[in-house]
Amino acid sequence: MISSKYLSTRHTTNFARLCRLLSVCAELLRDVLRRYISEVSLYSELDAAKAKITPVLSSPQKDLFYRKRELYLPYDDLDITLLYTLIRNLCDDTHQLKHGQKGMPPPQNGWGKLPFQQDRSLAANVERIRYFRNETNHRERDSVMDNDFIVTWNKMRRVVEEIEKNLNHPNHSTKYVGILKEIKDISMDPEAIQKYIEEIENMKREQECLEEKIHKGVREELYKYQIFQLEDSKMKKQVARTCTFIEKESQKLQQYFVETKASSSVMEHLCEFGYVIVKGNPGDGKTTLSVFIMKLLKEKGKIPLQIRSPSDWDEFISPNENLLVFIDNIFGEISVSQTEVIQWSSRFPEIQTSVGFNVEGNDNMVIITIRNDIYEECKKSLKDESFFQEAIVDISDKDHKLSMEEMGQILEKYVSKDVYQSCMIDTGTFFNDVPNLGFPQCCRLFKDNIKFEKDFLNFFKNPLHYLKEYFKKYIQNKEMKMAVLAFVLLQGGKVEKIAFEKKNILDEKLKTEAMEMCELHPDLIAYQSSIFAFTRSYLTFEDAEECYKFSHSSVESSLFLVLGDICDVNKLIKSCSYNLLKYLTSKNCPTSILETLMIDEENFVCVSEKVISLVETRNPTIYTCLAELILWNDEKFFEVFLETVWRRGQHFLSCIDEENKSMIVHFAADGNVKWVEYMYENSKESKPNEQHYLALNAACEHNQFSIVNYLLNMNVQPDIKSCFHTVKGGSMRIIKLLADSGVDLKEHTYSLTLLDNYNQRYQTISVLNEACSRGQNNMALDLLNLCPDLLYTKSESGESNLFFVAYSGDTDMLKILIEKGLNPFEKSHYESTILHCACQNGKLGTFQYIVKTYPALLNIENDKTAQGTLLSWAAEGGNVSILKQLVENGKDIYSRAFNGRTVLHKACEYGRVNMCKYLINKYSKLLQILDREGMCTIHYAGFGGNVEIFELLCSNMLAVQTFSNRGKTILHCACGNGRINLCKYLIKKYPFLLEIRDLDGMHVVHDAAQSGNVELVKFLVKEKKEILYFKTDKRQTVLHGAAGSGNLELSKYLLEIEPNFLSETDADNHTVLHYAAWGGNVQLFKLFVEMGVDPTCKTTRGQSALCYSCYDGKLSMSKYLIAEYSHLLEDLDDAGYSVAHFAALGGNVQLLTFLQEKGVNLQLRTNHGQTTLHLASEKSHITACKYLLKTIVSDSHDFLKCKDVDSKSVLHYAAIGGFQTLQ
Repeated sequence: MISSKYLSTRHTTNFARLCRLLSVCAELLRDVLRRYISEVSLYSELDAAKAKITPVLSSPQKDLFYRKRELYLPYDDLDITLLYTLIRNLCDDTHQLKHGQKGMPPPQNGWGKLPFQQDRSLAANVERIRYFRNETNHRERDSVMDNDFIVTWNKMRRVVEEIEKNLNHPNHSTKYVGILKEIKDISMDPEAIQKYIEEIENMKREQECLEEKIHKGVREELYKYQIFQLEDSKMKKQVARTCTFIEKESQKLQQYFVETKASSSVMEHLCEFGYVIVKGNPGDGKTTLSVFIMKLLKEKGKIPLQIRSPSDWDEFISPNENLLVFIDNIFGEISVSQTEVIQWSSRFPEIQTSVGFNVEGNDNMVIITIRNDIYEECKKSLKDESFFQEAIVDISDKDHKLSMEEMGQILEKYVSKDVYQSCMIDTGTFFNDVPNLGFPQCCRLFKDNIKFEKDFLNFFKNPLHYLKEYFKKYIQNKEMKMAVLAFVLLQGGKVEKIAFEKKNILDEKLKTEAMEMCELHPDLIAYQSSIFAFTRSYLTFEDAEECYKFSHSSVESSLFLVLGDICDVNKLIKSCSYNLLKYLTSKNCPTSILETLMIDEENFVCVSEKVISLVETRNPTIYTCLAELILWNDEKFFEVFLETVWRRGQHFLSCIDEENKSMIVHFAADGNVKWVEYMYENSKESKPNEQHYLALNAACEHNQFSIVNYLLNMNVQPDIKSCFHTVKGGSMRIIKLLADSGVDLKEHTYSLTLLDNYNQRYQTISVLNEACSRGQNNMALDLLNLCPDLLYTKSESGESNLFFVAYSGDTDMLKILIEKGLNPFEKSHYESTILHCACQNGKLGTFQYIVKTYPALLNIENDKTAQGTLLSWAAEGGNVSILKQLVENGKDIYSRAFNGRTVLHKACEYGRVNMCKYLINKYSKLLQILDREGMCTIHYAGFGGNVEIFELLCSNMLAVQTFSNRGKTILHCACGNGRINLCKYLIKKYPFLLEIRDLDGMHVVHDAAQSGNVELVKFLVKEKKEILYFKTDKRQTVLHGAAGSGNLELSKYLLEIEPNFLSETDADNHTVLHYAAWGGNVQLFKLFVEMGVDPTCKTTRGQSALCYSCYDGKLSMSKYLIAEYSHLLEDLDDAGYSVAHFAALGGNVQLLTFLQEKGVNLQLRTNHGQTTLHLASEKSHITACKYLLKTIVSDSHDFLKCKDVDSKSVLHYAAIGGFQTLQ
């Protein structure tokens, strides 16, 4: 009897009819192809398009079209896949047919995508046939339900009918429609049904091969331009390191890798949620598994990027960048970093909103690894575990733990067959006990150490213990290679290649110490002969970083514990790296899950001396590590440490790091109440100071409630900025505490979150604005419940909370706030709307919702802003779909901002490669348009720093040697924005650019100095040393530029080379202090003063340093100068300008407010009769104008009517500024 699974049914007949429909579609596509290219002309067209079409062809297809041609190729021999490939690549209007005929326009949303429903063009219907074929081939069953069949049949009947009508057959205008009618009505027997099913199965196999080839070619091209698209040189380097890491690791472990159910589960979670957390024990293979998944996704076009800190996330990650982000050991590798826990936790909402599950698209994806013990320790610090619970894959739990079969497969790959068989393993019991170190890591260690073969079974029972025992044996046996490991340990677990491999006098002392710690007689020759003994087991070489490091953290921890047990602990402590101090504990410290090194009271002084010496490094990372020491829990150690501090002069209590934070700030962040109390009570000042305020904010940001409560009780005054730090940490409990302490939640300050390209310079925002911009919905709603008035607060530039939500792309929150009464049609002071914000950050979903729900925002009266039209904002965001939809809604692609910038200028400036390509291909006239300063797209490509965009412009016949009105070249622009990769490329390819000065005599080295990029300046000086001493026409030096950028490191570098720079003044008698005041770096200003520069020196126009800090809106610098040199407040320059006039030119409202509080008259006039309102109007500072009019209440009407000596009113000045709304 025939099995029921093979019996013909109505549903299998439906499927068979669809299979026959595919045959009709193939015939129709042959007619489409013949319309543009006859069979006899095919080969010549293929030759003309060889470079374009070859990458998407399989080897047999290349033979068919090129290598093994027949005299004639009938189209009847080609299937749908090949027909579609030929039509798409040869009949598209981008391909110039040899006979001169114009090809068909592509579908409205491009080839390879499901066409828009309203697009009924020939190309769109060809695309629909391809989709129909793929859907039919990929059906899980060889049957189709009736409803599904009817829908599909009617849809494809319309496609066939429209294509046939488009082809306009004179004799057979309804030929294929008639055939379809016959297919639908004809009776089909089981043999015919089976025949068509078999045909579909063959087509499936052929398609899988072709699709993989096409996808591979597309991925390679996509990957190339997306890597070049990265505008940040630091990010590009990190991507390169990550790629190198993936390739090296995958090559090294390929022969040992086994696909397990855990690896499948990790991939499934990643594709479902856009991120995955891989949890397990040390050595379980979390990183290895992640590497192979990254390799797979990299081949599919994802850009891999490993990051190591929350600040890396803030610096590198933006939505829709096609990144595959890897965060290894997120909260620490060996011990929990509470700081990392707090900082990462506050970013979890951002991570979730920044990822997607589309592997083939531009969605970001994130892979995170974490150890079981670290996770257990940090759970108490997590306010919300949902981020982990949703997407975690525990590769050590019962569902994902290696099965006996998988363990056997792994072991057989690492261990020789002879050894494996000789041990006579009882697989029923042996694989039940997974070792602490992790089975895959055990296998690796076993493979690389022949001595372990003697105790095969014991090694796998307890590898960490066994590893420690072998280290002890190495030392007992006087093995010199142990000193090599000790040397690496004393170097912090990483040694540069030169220091490791070569004899170096500078490292001989440390190597000698390493030998002595291992109880070896110092012998540098013997040491040198042993350096490679462990490089294939315990040590590994990192190509990307050119260094040697421990192959696994378990090796480092085992070594440290072993040396601490058998060697002089004091000697170990004195020489070891700071990060190893966190392993130290004592009998009075709480028990830790981690293995630690127990020390005695006799070691306390040594540890104390070490800690105090490390504080002198002023390294913020070291300060953070010191604050987290376990030993602080021991009261005796605390006493010994304090005695040491007092003996050495209390420097520990007062020293600050390079970020101007003392240890009390770091202790506050870690939640160490004892230290915070002690440092506060023993501060030299009797009342709270700046460090106490910083400690309060650190505690707020890291959710340390008890610290916050203590500092508030000690009268440390919080302010609205403290609330912003709390928003970053995510604690409403602390927000309420701050509000109860008198903080007005409706006050404004500067954002800790928003990117500079969104927030207007010096614009302040509310705490609810901050929460909305971070996508923290729950906190935003809690803030509204606590302070309902926050709903209607706006930023200084007049943006409501809706603007920040639109920018973050949270459509649900947008709906909630609108329901609560916010007006979606409201505009900012700069005429922008919520639609502009969605465009600016490329939020397509939010954009579409706004357009659909509030179409009036597309009207012309809601379009143009000071920064350009909606199109300009969309070009900045880089989402081509948004720009297309705006054009479809009637927007003028050639519209310009008031400064003359076009959409292409914006796309080039922000490095939007896809946007640039689309605009150039579609609107080539944009290439020739200049802005008001005579800058073209070449200059804006320099600002953006994207090499691929530059090459794209050059390929469209734009000249490299193009000058702006001021004589600037692309190299000036690139140097001025610190775009080092583009600068290196330009100088190598066009060395003459290095010789050009602009009309002000500025060389590119001056632009580079003003950018503050130390690496770039060093590169330029290396290329041509004499440029370091070039001066502009106004006698400005590179140090003037560096000081103006506020870069301390660059300024120090320049002074080391040429100390005489310090005394140089420019043509207007500006000293380096005037430029430092402009740059706003108080530490740099103090350095120059300490080196002998007069802080009260004035320019030839009588202007002090305070004038320049006010002019550039540097609030902190201005406050410092006023505190130190208060007499500068009263000074007027030769033109009668006061500091208030300069502040008005800068537009910083907080600075104007501060000056008024200090008694500065905001109504003073210059010698030319100008008021602060005139000057603010001229610079288009609308918020400053509003503030001045609001502040001068008594005679604001007269103030508004004031005219200068030339009878020019504020309207004249506003007209000069060019901002129509201000007028």
